[in-house]
Amino acid sequence: MTGPQPLPYPNLASLVLDFPAPSADRCALSHLEDAITYAELRAYVLAMAARLRSIGIQNGDRVALLVENSPEYVISLFAVLALGATAIPLNPETSSGAVRVVLDDCAARGCIVRERTRTRIDPDSSLPVVALLANSFAANRLSLSSKAATEPPAPPKPDSLALLLYTSGTTGRPKGVMLTHANLLANTASIVEYLGLRAGDSTVNVLPFFHSFGNSVLLTHLAVGGSIYIENRFTYPSKVVETLQKVRPTGFAGVPATFYILLHRTPFLQREWSFLRYISQAGGGMRVETIQRLRQAMPATRIYIMYGQTEASARLSYLAPELLEDHAGSIGKAIPGVEIRVVDASGNETAPGQVGELIARGANVMAGYWNDPAATAEAIRDGWLYTGDMARRDADGFLYIVSRKSDFIKSASYRISPVEIEEVIASLGGIEDVAAIGVPDSLLGEAIAACVVCPHERFDAEAIRSQCLAQLPMFKVPRYILRVAEIPRTPSGKKKYYVLRERYQDLEGSSL
Repeated sequence: MTGPQPLPYPNLASLVLDFPAPSADRCALSHLEDAITYAELRAYVLAMAARLRSIGIQNGDRVALLVENSPEYVISLFAVLALGATAIPLNPETSSGAVRVVLDDCAARGCIVRERTRTRIDPDSSLPVVALLANSFAANRLSLSSKAATEPPAPPKPDSLALLLYTSGTTGRPKGVMLTHANLLANTASIVEYLGLRAGDSTVNVLPFFHSFGNSVLLTHLAVGGSIYIENRFTYPSKVVETLQKVRPTGFAGVPATFYILLHRTPFLQREWSFLRYISQAGGGMRVETIQRLRQAMPATRIYIMYGQTEASARLSYLAPELLEDHAGSIGKAIPGVEIRVVDASGNETAPGQVGELIARGANVMAGYWNDPAATAEAIRDGWLYTGDMARRDADGFLYIVSRKSDFIKSASYRISPVEIEEVIASLGGIEDVAAIGVPDSLLGEAIAACVVCPHERFDAEAIRSQCLAQLPMFKVPRYILRVAEIPRTPSGKKKYYVLRERYQDLEGSSL
């Protein structure tokens, strides 16, 4: 196992507080018409840290961030880290009840929140707040600029807890993933190395910073002195295309749905993309057809297919762009500094082509789950992270995800991966999204239901069934074919199969 070139930073806070002198006047963050240089970002972080310290936040405390992607999010995050406290990034759309569950679980001191967010989620003002941000960046910038510059706090130690990321994954049971400064720096160094990031790089970011993928985009660009344009308007995807064309970044990251939407619901294919040196994708498998269309639209752009988990600080493997054609569907091989194996139920490495659980180890693997030693012991065994993802390795060592353990459909004596069924259905024209699930069946144990997203006028259950009959063995053909408005997903883009299973658990005996 060869490790990446280490970054010259002892902790995450130093990415902002100890940047190299040439970066001082370089743009670190921009959003709409606002832009912040690295020197300004450092000053704002120190001012925010002084504000938090004045109300008692100190080393070892835990503070939740309920702020959307914005300069204030980044300033607040690094202010918390600079104090040696632990940041708990949360979706600002989270309900007050869910926020309280997290705060109680980790005994947090409180939240950093905007005025409008607090009003929406906490009308009775009972939520503990350690910093209330104005709704506009202009007001917050003025407030922070008025603070006298202060000396940096005592630096946090590499093994201290930096982030507590609450993830429900695809099971619906939230767990607090404990990531240290060392975990995140190791992963950041590895991603910087294989993407070849440097000071001249820039990105337009549409991924939530409260999730590990978006967080990795933030950290990697700050680590090299790059520039991040924050784009929060993906609800209007054509606006994102306009921003990309205006900003002309060198890189862009997304989940599979990001690229599908850009290709099918915007004038993406009519634009020129030579300024993009690379694009990267994670958060679930991307259709081969989507990859092919991207390659046609941007022949000079390098496309990185990546795989990871929150428990691994973000990234575990990647497929190099030059290998896309020969290893379609693969998640590649381990990133620098990480070892990956595929093992059977006894922990023995599987033969090429045989399905087993993907396990990994490296400096990026979490310290464990907060206040949950049983779940930690189940996930980390003898230093290896058991991912819960079922995979196979080909003869050349390239990895392919088959399914999550919990998402296999158990029908009669078969264990069926939903991925194969979904790929067959997705190959039909007009299919925007699809998820195959197992639903209760008194004879088979589980019957297969295909949940399909497509325009009403294009939905043809018989055509979908015929496609499956032509390409799949009979035991893999869905009994039920349902048109749904959307496939529920985690913030990282992974399908929430458990939500669909709960929603359609009473299908048996229906005429669908």
